[in-house]
Amino acid sequence: MSKKELYADILLPLPLQQNYTYRIPPDLKDEVEPGKRVIVHFGSRKFYSGIIVKLYEEPKKSISIKDITEVLDESPIATEKQFEFWKWLAQYYICSEGEIMNAALPAGLKMESKTQYTIHPLFDEDFTRLDDDEYMIAEGILKNNILTPGDIQAISGKRSVQSLIRSLVEKCVIYPQEEINEKYIPKKRIFLSLNKEYTDKGIMNALLVKLEKKAPKQYRAMMHFFNLGSGQKEVEKNALNKEVGNGATKALIDKGIFEEYEKTISRIPVSEETASISDIFLSPEQKNAFEEIKTTFKEEKTALLWGITGSGKTEIYIKLIEECFEQGKQALYLLPEIALTGYMVKRLKKYFGSRLLVYHSRFNMHEKVEIWKKVLTAKEPLLIMGARSSVFLPFPNPGLIIVDEEHDYSYKQQDPAPRYQARDAAIMLAKFNNANIILGSATPSAESWHNAKEGNYSLIKLMQRFGDAHLPQVHIVDIKEATIRKTMRSYLSPQLFGAIQNSLNEHKQIILFQNRRGYSTWLECNHCGWTPLCKNCDVSMTYHKKIELLKCHYCGYTERVPSECPKCKNTEIQMKGMGTQKAEDELGILFQNTGIARMDMDSARGKNAHQALLDGFDSGKYQILVGTQMVSKGLDFGRVEVVGILNGDNLHTFPDFRSHESAFQLMMQVAGRAGRRKNPGHVFIQVYDKDNPIVKFVENYDYEGFMEKELASREIYQYPPYYRLLKIIIRHKTKEVSLEASFQLAKTLKSFIPERQVMGPVYPVVARVKNYYIRQILIKLPRLNHLHKLKKRIYDETRLLNNKEMFKSCRISIDVDPH
Repeated sequence: MSKKELYADILLPLPLQQNYTYRIPPDLKDEVEPGKRVIVHFGSRKFYSGIIVKLYEEPKKSISIKDITEVLDESPIATEKQFEFWKWLAQYYICSEGEIMNAALPAGLKMESKTQYTIHPLFDEDFTRLDDDEYMIAEGILKNNILTPGDIQAISGKRSVQSLIRSLVEKCVIYPQEEINEKYIPKKRIFLSLNKEYTDKGIMNALLVKLEKKAPKQYRAMMHFFNLGSGQKEVEKNALNKEVGNGATKALIDKGIFEEYEKTISRIPVSEETASISDIFLSPEQKNAFEEIKTTFKEEKTALLWGITGSGKTEIYIKLIEECFEQGKQALYLLPEIALTGYMVKRLKKYFGSRLLVYHSRFNMHEKVEIWKKVLTAKEPLLIMGARSSVFLPFPNPGLIIVDEEHDYSYKQQDPAPRYQARDAAIMLAKFNNANIILGSATPSAESWHNAKEGNYSLIKLMQRFGDAHLPQVHIVDIKEATIRKTMRSYLSPQLFGAIQNSLNEHKQIILFQNRRGYSTWLECNHCGWTPLCKNCDVSMTYHKKIELLKCHYCGYTERVPSECPKCKNTEIQMKGMGTQKAEDELGILFQNTGIARMDMDSARGKNAHQALLDGFDSGKYQILVGTQMVSKGLDFGRVEVVGILNGDNLHTFPDFRSHESAFQLMMQVAGRAGRRKNPGHVFIQVYDKDNPIVKFVENYDYEGFMEKELASREIYQYPPYYRLLKIIIRHKTKEVSLEASFQLAKTLKSFIPERQVMGPVYPVVARVKNYYIRQILIKLPRLNHLHKLKKRIYDETRLLNNKEMFKSCRISIDVDPH
C-alpha cells in the first residue's frame, strides 16, 4: 500500500456523508477495501457504522475530514455493482444512498449503537445532594460500573427516566458512553466425534464388547452415535442426549472416547431434489413462447410474457432457470406477496432442492444475514425466490431475473424511503449486470403493456390454458334486484348460493373474495348516525370479532365497542358492512359441517401461517376459502370449481387514476383461480351496477379492449405511462402548519414548473393519520431525458422549506411513480 494518506467515500444510514470525507489511519490501510463496514466517530460519544464505497489518495476540497476508527469485516459484504445500482435508485427515487443502503442491508449487518452510563470521573460519592431516586441509581452504578436506560428504569421503578438521567448527568454522577454491537450471531452447536484412537476397527470392536458387558448405557449411546451419524464422522451432542440422556454421553467424553467441540452451523435448511426438470413437457404453445423469450434475450430486450391464468407460465420459468444454471449463473425469482412465496417454494423445491434460497421480511435477521452471505460468495448456480427486497441481494453473477405477477401493486414500497418499484428496479438491476429479464402476468400493467406496444419490450403471448383446461365462465350477478326481491342468502345471491351448494355436493372447492378484512367495516347509531372514528386518524374503525374490539387499520388503535351511542345515548348501534371475518361466520351458518378457512392479514400472520392455510385447502381439509386479495395471486388448486366476488362495485370506486386498472386486474386474477383442470369452472361477480364497462370487459376476458380504453383516457388526462408522477406529502401535528407549508411549497414549485402540471396542495382521502395532518401535491412531468435535474431541484426546494424555523418539524416525503 502507498505511504500516502488514504481517504474513502463511505455510505452511512443518514445524510452525514454529504458533508465529510473519511481518512484511513496508517494502521488500518491494509484492512480497508470497498464493500467493508467501518466505524466512524462523530464527536466524543457518537459513532456510526458505514460501508466503504471508494478509496483514493487525495482528500476532496472544501469537505470536513473524519477518521475511521475500526474495520469490521474480513471481506466485503457489498459489491461495486450494488453501489452502482444503489446510486441509480437514489437518483431516480429522490432519496439518499444511505437510505438505499439502510433498506438493502439485513438488520443483522447493521451495527447497533447503545447508550450506556458509567460513573462520572468527577463523582465524589457525596450522596447528600441526591434525592431518593438519584441515590438508588448512584448506588447501582457504583456496584455495577455500567447501567443501561433499562437498568435505570428497573431500579427507579419509573417508565420515563429521561429527567432523572439528565439530573444525574448535570450533577456529575453518571456519564453517557456509546457501545456498538454486532447484531448478527452465528448459530453454534456442540458436536461430538470419535477420538482418532477409536477410528481403528479392531480397537472399536474391543471397546464395544467391553461396554456391552460392563456399561450397557454407554454401549447404547455408541450405537445411537453410529445411527445418528449415518456415515458422518460427527453428531450433534443435543441430538445424542435426547436419545440416551446426559450421563452416558458425559461418561464417554470423560473416558476420551468422544471429542467435544463447538461448531458454527447454517440456519439455511437443506433439501433434496425429488424431480427432474426433464420430466416437464411443454405444450406446443409453451414451446413457442419459450423460444420467443430466448430470441428476446439474444436481442437484449425485456420480455413481457402475457399468459392467461393457468397457461403454464411457471413451467416456462423453470426451463429458463435451468438454462441459466447451465451457464453457471444465479437467477432471481420475484413474487409480489410473501403469501405466494411458500406456495411457489413448494412447487420449485422439488426441482432445485438446496439450490433454491428464499428471502423475505418474515425471516429473522440471522437467517437473512446467512442468505445474504451465501449469495455474495456463491460460486455455484443459485435460485433466489423472494419479495421485493430481494433485488438488494449481492448477486455476484446474475443471469436471469423473473418478475412474476409484474402488474401487482405490492411491488411498490410505500413507507419509509426508498419508495421504489421493485419491478422497475429489477429491470435496471438486469441492465447493470447484463442479465436477462422476463416480466410475467395474465393482466400486464398499463406501463408494461405500453412499453411492449412501443417496441421497448418484446410481447410474448400464451393464450391457451395448459392441458385440457378452459377458462371459467363468468356470470355477472345483479344483487340490486336480488336485494329488492329479498332473495339474498346473507350476502350470497341465489345464483352463487346454488353454485356453492352444488360444488360441495360434488366434493369440489370454492374460493370467495371480499376485499375488506375484519368483521364489520363500521358501526352506526340507528338514531343519530354516529360512527366511531379513530382518535388518531380521520377514518372509521373496523370491528374485529375475534378480539371483540374496534380497530383502526391505519395506526392500530383499538377500543371497546360502546354499549350506547356517546352522542345521543341510544343503545341501538348496528354493525354495517362486511369483512372477511363476518363472511367466514355467515358461511359457517349457511353451510354447516363444511371446512371453512379465512386468509387475510389477521389470519395469516407468522412465517409459516400462509402456507399452513394453503396446505389445508390443498389437502381438502377446507372446502371453502374466503379472503382478501391474498387469494387472487398465483394459486393453483385443481378442485376449485366456483369462485365468487362478493362485491365487485367497491373495487373501482376509490378516487385514484389506477382504480379501474386495479379492479379489472383483481377480478381477472380472482376469476383465474377456477377451473384449472379438466372440469370447467364458474365465476360469479356480484354487483349493483351490472352495466359497468369494467365488469363487461372481465366477463368477456377482453384485456386488450380494456387496456385500449384505459390508455386512451390516461393520455387525455396526462397520467402514466404518458407522464411521470411525483407526489409530495407534507405531514405535521398542527393543521395550520401543514397547510402553510404545503401552500408555500406549491407556490415555489409553480415558479419553475408549468402551473398546470402542479396539482394541489389538497387533502388526501384520509387527511389525518397517527395525529399528523396531511397535505399532498401531485406533479405531472413529461417523459423527458433531463428529469434528473428537475427532480433534484424539487428535492432541494423541499429541504429549503424544511430548514425554515416554522417548518423544521414538518415531515416531507417525495414519492416517485406513486401507487
